[in-house]
Amino acid sequence: MTASHAAPRNETVGIAQIAEFCTRRVGGEARREYDVGVDTCRVCGGDGRIANSFGGGSKTCPACHGNGRRVEEALIRDVTKTKPSHYGTPAKAAAPVKATWPTTHDGTTLANEVKASALSEDTKARLVREIIEYEGSHGKCTQTFSKKVRKQLR
Repeated sequence: MTASHAAPRNETVGIAQIAEFCTRRVGGEARREYDVGVDTCRVCGGDGRIANSFGGGSKTCPACHGNGRRVEEALIRDVTKTKPSHYGTPAKAAAPVKATWPTTHDGTTLANEVKASALSEDTKARLVREIIEYEGSHGKCTQTFSKKVRKQLR
C-alpha cells in the first residue's frame, strides 16, 4: 500500500474511503479486511513488507513483523533494572582455602623429608611454605628445586 492510498490522519473519513483503505491486494485477489478500528503500521503503511531502495527484494517490516498493524508497545523498551536485588552489593566469594600441605607426590616426599629433619620448627614451616608456593606457580617440584631444598636440609 502506498502513501497515496492511505487515509488522511485527523480528518473525517467516509465509508467509501474506509472500504478503499481496508481493501488490499493479496496474491492477485482483492481481500477485504474488517479490522476498521485497527491502525496500520507507520513504517510499512500496512503492507507488512519493506522494499529495499537499491532494488533488492522486499523484507518483512521490522515494526509490525509482517501483519501490517501498528504495534501498541513503545518502540523503545525500558531495560532499566528495577528489582531490589540489582541495587545490593554482590556477595563476596569465600576466599580460596590455602593449601597447608603439598599436593603432588614429589612435593609431599620433599615436605616429609623437611618434617623429619633436625631443623627448627620455623625453618621447617618456611621450607614447606616454599614447596607449596613452588607447586602453585610451577605445577610440580622440579629436580632443581628439590636439590635446592635438600641442600638447605644439611
